[in-house]
Amino acid sequence: MSYKDILLQADPTEDGKSRLAVAVALAKQFEAHLIGIFLRRPPRALALGMEESMFVGPAQVEGFVERLEHAWQAEADEAETLFRA
Repeated sequence: MSYKDILLQADPTEDGKSRLAVAVALAKQFEAHLIGIFLRRPPRALALGMEESMFVGPAQVEGFVERLEHAWQAEADEAETLFRA
């Protein structure tokens, strides 16, 4: 069996670093093209579903979403740095 393309879920966690090491070894062994993809994890509060009584207002929600966007971008940047190393 020969691999031509390998798709890797890239993230800066310890598990992500282990997956990257295995993917790099396989790509070298099979002279394959390695493709990294970063997946955003849904925020826990939204994943569990927010009750109507938890809603505080548009300004607070906007701030929450903005902080999430910054955190996601930082995590994506770190994953990209590890992938390109």
